[in-house]
Amino acid sequence: MEVALPRMETLEETPTFGKFVVEPLERGYGVTLGNSLRRVMLSAIEGAAITAVKIDGVLHEFSEIPGLKEDTTELLLNLKNLNLRVEPSAAGRAEAHTVRIERRGAGRITGADVECPAGVEVVNPECYIATIADDNASLSMEMVVEVGKGYVLPDKQEQRPGQPIGVIPVGSAFTPVRKVNYTVEPRRVGFKTDYERLVLDITTNGTMKPSAAISQAAMILDRFYRHFMELAPVNVTEGDDSQEPLRPAEFEPQAAYDMLVRAGINTRGKLRAQDVKALRGIEGFGQEHENAVKEWMRKHPAQQGGEALAIGAILPGGQAADERIEEMEFSVRTHNCLKRANILTIGELVQTTESELMQIKNFGVKSLNEVRTKLAQRDLALRGEEVATPKNTETDRVAQQPQVLPEEAGEQDAQEPGGSDE
Repeated sequence: MEVALPRMETLEETPTFGKFVVEPLERGYGVTLGNSLRRVMLSAIEGAAITAVKIDGVLHEFSEIPGLKEDTTELLLNLKNLNLRVEPSAAGRAEAHTVRIERRGAGRITGADVECPAGVEVVNPECYIATIADDNASLSMEMVVEVGKGYVLPDKQEQRPGQPIGVIPVGSAFTPVRKVNYTVEPRRVGFKTDYERLVLDITTNGTMKPSAAISQAAMILDRFYRHFMELAPVNVTEGDDSQEPLRPAEFEPQAAYDMLVRAGINTRGKLRAQDVKALRGIEGFGQEHENAVKEWMRKHPAQQGGEALAIGAILPGGQAADERIEEMEFSVRTHNCLKRANILTIGELVQTTESELMQIKNFGVKSLNEVRTKLAQRDLALRGEEVATPKNTETDRVAQQPQVLPEEAGEQDAQEPGGSDE
């Protein structure tokens, strides 16, 4: 039986548009994944937007601005097209950010005329805002930029204490994702025709790449799904310490422990399931804290057969879980079979059982022995197996190879690398 593992491919990506394909999927998973990712991307991803505007000489949104071609209402509508990015280091601050426009004399006003503080950036400086028609006229205005989710109506904006008269609240579209479309197409794998292919078309405003939007949406869903996984943990093996709480003494500096707990990562299993690089999104999490987590993972490796290994985890043999299988120098046939089954890293390989490998097309006994030998050389083994002695494993493998006569060597060399080794 052939194993069909889904893989994701980027067909096209620009700063504002991305097209991604996931295939093959079991029947029904195309709509399940596509719809859930779409809803989260449109409603739950944080972004920056203008929430309030104060224009010198203007008290309300229906006033005219002297010397300006547009009235206040048209100016506010144009500001909705201004896309702003707030750096993560600045987004964590409680106070709002203020950007300004100070312009005197006739001419067009665009996003390039916006004066931004540190940590705030205009990603579309060509955006048209207004036109000053009089050489003696000027425009002076302040705009409040905040970070939020979804769309907030003007009357729902938070009223800050001490807010001066003349501050006009505006509707804010915080989400950086403007449009998400998904299609589900039939897909054939081998002789089976009941698989699906999910195609995602994502359009953003340029403050976030489409691939980053998918990743954030998946992380948001994962945080919710983990609560259901904790209802009835399955496949808990003897010696599994995934539910054991983290301890402050295990981290140096201990501030790394405090930051992990505040982020909801309070057990060994939850920490091992994290991507070390993704932890940089925690407020205040710096290089010394990242080094402390890496050292913890080195001292507390995941139990083979227990929880899944995360990117950045350290295996019992001392290798990184995200190290590519190319480093193990497999034969062409074995490498192609593993790649076809979407087993691309050593961490994924050690989490695979013998029966799962034998289900891969063209993966035979010789390929299995080769995998065991390469893993044994690194003090690793397949899931559910003990680490074998590299010397004995290699001797057994060589002893099982048949003697090849000179006249037969040419025929075997001509055999296609992807052929069966049975």
